[in-house]
Amino acid sequence: MISGGSKKKVKGRRTSRNPALCPFSPPVSVSGSEDDEPKPESSNAFFRVARELCSRFTSSTESSSQPSSSSSTVATTTAVTRRSTTTTTTTTNEAAIINTFTEILSNPSLGSPSERAEIACNVIHSTVEYTNILVPDMISITAATYYWGMMDRYEAERLLEGKPEGTFLLRDSAQINYLFSVSFRRYQRTLHARIEHINGIYSFDIHDDAYHRAEKIKDLVENYRDPKQCLFYEPQLSLPLKRDFAFDLKHLCRAVITAHTTYENVSTLPLPPPLKKYLREYHFKQPIRVTDHDV
Repeated sequence: MISGGSKKKVKGRRTSRNPALCPFSPPVSVSGSEDDEPKPESSNAFFRVARELCSRFTSSTESSSQPSSSSSTVATTTAVTRRSTTTTTTTTNEAAIINTFTEILSNPSLGSPSERAEIACNVIHSTVEYTNILVPDMISITAATYYWGMMDRYEAERLLEGKPEGTFLLRDSAQINYLFSVSFRRYQRTLHARIEHINGIYSFDIHDDAYHRAEKIKDLVENYRDPKQCLFYEPQLSLPLKRDFAFDLKHLCRAVITAHTTYENVSTLPLPPPLKKYLREYHFKQPIRVTDHDV
């Protein structure tokens, strides 16, 4: 998923396939300037759609249930995708239901935007169980000279300003549903692409089989190194912008430790709670089991 800066405006109707922030209309979902905002779930667009869905959901619930004098309706809502990926929230009021729908609409692991909208419209009663998985290749990621760690899109744009086509860097994504993003120069501007992950696989669009997939980020980056092999809507990652600093010892130790343990086993390590929390920062949430309930 690629997005660009917000300095230039492009005429045309703004849609998921023709964003105002991209000079082309790539056949992939492309986000605008809100791409790397820290709290995408609070965006006005998601909130507006969520309110509409909430109104539809609550009205159908009220019409099918018996009136109660002192208790509020409680529903456990979840969305199930073609990959049996789910998200679960227990709602007790309209605000909670809105948050549920907003989470569904903003969660990339639940499919494309249209699939997420369909999921949100067909909420069912069920429970989901997740497992947390530490990023398995943090050693190779940290060792990559083009990985800059924690950085927002604006700092990346400043570093890449005026650089040749294909110059890129890897950084931590500021969006809550992603861990990593690449920022790169193409079409005389800086663009940004979020890296998706599911079932141990990385891709720039995990739900599109046309996109390359890899088990390690360095292998994913390598695939987009040759500009002749990159389609016009794909990232061009030809010239790595080398990091001009060294990560601190604490960060390096985390990369090594997490390669030899699991998210659950971190709790057994002889470390104080703040360090255990630090070790678990880089992790993916993987759904493992869904249980439907009779209403």
